[in-house]
Parts: sequence; structure tokens; C-alpha cells
Amino acid sequence: RAARVAARLKSSSLPREPEADVSYFVVENFGHGLDRRKHILSLPPGSLYVGRNVNINRGGEIETCKDFVLKYTLPANTFGMIAAAGQLYAFGSVPDPGLPAGIQYQRLQHPSGLAMTAMVWAYPIKGKIYAIAAFQGGFITHFYNGSVVADWQTGAVGGAITSNADLAGRFATIINTDPRFSATSSGTVVTIVGLPNAAFTISANAVNGGATDDQTATVALVQAAAAGVPQISTVTIGGTFEAADTFSIVLAGTAFGGAPSTQGEQGTVIIALKGKAHSVAGPNLFGSAIDDPTEWNAGTGSFVIDMSSQAEGAERLTALGIFQNLLAIFARNTIQLWAMDADPANNAVRQVLQNIGTMAPKTVKAFGDQDVFFLSDTGLRSLKTRLNSDTAAMSDIGSPVDPLIIAAIAAAGGGASKAIGAIDPVDGRYLLHIGTVTYAFSFFPNGKVAGWSTYEFDLPITDFAIVGQRVYARAGDVIYLIGGDNNAVYTQRAPFVKLPFLSARQISTWKHFTGIDVIVDGEWTIKVATDPNDPDVEEEVAHVTQSSVGNEEGPAIPVNGESEMVSLSFTGEGDGTYARLSTVVVHYEPRDAA
Repeated sequence: RAARVAARLKSSSLPREPEADVSYFVVENFGHGLDRRKHILSLPPGSLYVGRNVNINRGGEIETCKDFVLKYTLPANTFGMIAAAGQLYAFGSVPDPGLPAGIQYQRLQHPSGLAMTAMVWAYPIKGKIYAIAAFQGGFITHFYNGSVVADWQTGAVGGAITSNADLAGRFATIINTDPRFSATSSGTVVTIVGLPNAAFTISANAVNGGATDDQTATVALVQAAAAGVPQISTVTIGGTFEAADTFSIVLAGTAFGGAPSTQGEQGTVIIALKGKAHSVAGPNLFGSAIDDPTEWNAGTGSFVIDMSSQAEGAERLTALGIFQNLLAIFARNTIQLWAMDADPANNAVRQVLQNIGTMAPKTVKAFGDQDVFFLSDTGLRSLKTRLNSDTAAMSDIGSPVDPLIIAAIAAAGGGASKAIGAIDPVDGRYLLHIGTVTYAFSFFPNGKVAGWSTYEFDLPITDFAIVGQRVYARAGDVIYLIGGDNNAVYTQRAPFVKLPFLSARQISTWKHFTGIDVIVDGEWTIKVATDPNDPDVEEEVAHVTQSSVGNEEGPAIPVNGESEMVSLSFTGEGDGTYARLSTVVVHYEPRDAA
């Protein structure tokens, strides 16, 4: 390696002979952003092979992202975060534990006094919060303005569980409330996926309560946990279904179930459209009464629709979104678009999209007025209007980072369904967080910018919220404010940009690289790689604190190396101050390879 570097990139401190007929090429728009679809040698100019802790701005320049600055530390036994009526809220079942000034507390008490274990969903409706919380045993309860929504608590909304397959689906729903696991059901089998590298204990119990004592709950190990690999186990429900039988599954010491099996499916998401709240549970879409999100079984406008009768793959719905005034109803592999009406008789399906959907309901976000972004098993996807058509099409807006996103989904294991999304209200960036990495999509069509970058702060973010045009993020018991109080604190972790290999579209021409110039703000350390077969071998050529242009005698940063192509990397200081990379100029002299 060292020999190849020495051969290709001679020390920039050596004196250089004057060059005649020196050519140059310029990269002045990085609007393509991060792109991993092609080899580093084949990516086009204007794309990035690495774009870490940076954004693409409106002009296609690279600039440091803002930092996640600690704003509030919360006491134990609080969950979730949402913005409502201009205030931040957190939740819990215990009496107010004394939250910091600036955070409101809403207490959610289970009718049986169970302790709250997770926040499943929160959504503002008519200035009040509709909340869905999980409690000991995985039991899910709906609240509006802090009070229990009785229709869901009795199970009447979803209807009683009437088969072992229904029971398996119910277990999948309640296990999914725990961030350590992701569960699905198929027939009478519940499949449970843990986090990578994390083995977990599992047991299941079935207790007779009816006339026939043959109920079973059988555990099987499908895949053991290993480096980068999650544990996968199954539980199969068997025997004669009887409503009085009791089943439980215990995962890593946490029990799910344990009550008689008659309580119906519980909605796990809520969204409002045209005066009604909507929720999904199992294969069913539910609508509340008009202007009354507490009334689901009666009242004007309430309804239930079995989506599995409308499209294959809709047996277990996962998410809801609003797309051009239509309700988008997601399963993992199907999306249905419905026109909803005050009179349920006029609800009508407009389109069904097969082989695409989401497992992560909190990633479904409206992007502008005409699009919806969501995380699928194939990467970040969007719904948008097909040109000159009234139908919806699948867009590949996330294709440049598909290899990274798909790898992140695999690495997250069961945690992939807990991925979250948000829209920065000022710059309009879509933020997708999986595991401990945030993927940022910058879209400024007038500047020809549609590019991805990453924020890598090692934060296990579970919630985003927007208050006063500012983005807050919760990780554990800490709430962070992006940019800090003055909105001017930039990343404390070194930004890093690596460009693909550039050849001035003359990949077969051997070149003598003579120097580079840059237009920058802030401090950057610049390295150069000239061996296409060893792109990670670099040599530092400069540490700049200002732009280098304006030198009448040639490039201000000398380089003395030979190759067909060159890659440059830029590392910032990560000291909390702003830095920008605007333009890169590479000077070279064409040469014969001999």
C-alpha cells in the first residue's frame, strides 16, 4: 500500500516544475448527495461517497449539520414526546414526577392500575392529545385528553378474538410495543425478532379456563443471536380455542398477555382526516364519529372496514398517512388509497399498490403537499403523482442510499419497526432515524438539489417533535434541541466528506495532478487518494482555514501525483462552529500512460 501511494502521489512538499497547458475541472454543486448505488470509481461528479454530519444546502454546497444539544433531562418512568398547542409533552402512569420547566406531563392511568411501559402513539386532535399507551403485560389502552377511550378498552371496537390465529395476531401487536422486539404473525404462529447480538430468554404458558383442556403454546428457536444477527424465535398457539383460556409469552423477563383471550385487537396508530379519527387494528380500518374521537362504536360517521377483503397482503395493517387528501392505509407489503367521506357509505378505494408498504409507522410523513415518505423493506420510498396521470406511483427517492438503509434495517433487527421520521419545518428536510443514525434528505429543486447525508451522533432516538419551528429529539430520558437555544450550535463531531474518484470524464487519460483549489468557510483537512484500486489510502495535502482561490501563480494547494483519476476527502473540526465546502477545483496535465 505504502509503495503504491508513493508511486502515485509524490510528496506535495517537493518543488514542482512549471506546467504548460494545465487543465482543470470543477465541482461546484454537490446536490446529488450521498450515493451508494455504484462503485466509488463510477459515481458522477456532484455526488458523495461519504457525507457524514453534514447537510446539502439550497445552493448545492456542503455545510456542517447542527448539533443535537441537550435541552432537558427527564425523570424515570416517563415515555414518549409530542408537541401539542405549542407545548412539549411527555407521558407516564405515575403521579407527576416533576418534569423540567418547558415540558408538560400527561398522566395516563390504566383502569386496572397497571404500570405504563411504553408510548405507542400520540397525535394532536382538536388541540388535545389522542394517546395510545402500553402497560404491563403488553396491554394497550387508548386515551383522549388523558381519559380512557372506553370503546377501545372494552375491545368492542376491534371485536372479540375468536380463534387461535386471532390470538397470535394479538400477541404480535402487544409485543411490538416493546422497543427490544419486533413481532409478526402468520396463522397461529408468532415470530419474534430481537436486536442484533442480544440473546433473550423466552417462555410461553397456556392455562385452561374452558371445557377442553388441550391448549398449548409451543416455543421454538429459529435463529440464535450472533454478531450483527438477531435472535428469532416462534410461539405456536394450539388446541381448541375457548374464550376463557389464558395465554402468556415471557420475553427477557417481561410478560405479555396473561388475561383471558377475548379482548379484541387494539389500534396502534391514529390519524385525523375530514373530521374523523382513524385507526388500524389487525386487518381493519376504523373511523370515529364525526368530531368525536372518543366515539368509535356508534355516532354519526363511525365505521369499520376489513381491508383484507380489498387487497391481498392487508391481513395486518401497520400505518396510516394522508396523500393528496386521500387516506393511505399501509400494510407491510400493500398500500391502499381511499377517498373518505362523512357518510361511510361513500368511502371508496381509489388505488391499491402491491409489493410495497411499511413496517415502521412513525416514518410515514407528508413531504410537502403532494408526497408521503415512508420506510419499506427495500429502503426509503415515497408516494407521488405520476406525471400526466391521476394514479399513484412508487418513487425511488431513497434509491441513492438503498444499500445503506437496507443494511441498517438488517442491523436493527426487531428495532427496524421502531424507526422514526420527521420533517424539519425550516429547510424541509426529511429526517429518517434508524438505530443510532439519522439519514437526512435535502430537496431544493431550484438549486438542483436532491441529496442524502447522515448525522452520526450515536443517539438511540425514539421521538421527534416540532415546537416553534424547532426540532426536538428524545433519546432515553434526555430531550435534545437541534441547534441549541440560539439555533447556531453546529456538530461537535467531525464532519467528513469523501468524493468519488473524478476523471474529468477522461477515465482512460493518464494525468499529472498539479494542485487543487477550494472555496470554503471554516477549517478543513484535505486528503487526496490517487490509487483507484485502494481508495482508502490517502495523503494529507493541506489544512485550510479559508478559500484558496486568487493565486495568480497557480493552484494554492500543490499536489504532485499521477493517475487516471483522483478522490478527495474533507474532514472538519467538529468544534460546534459553522463550516462549508462550496467548490473544488482540481488542476492536472494530461499525460501518456507510458
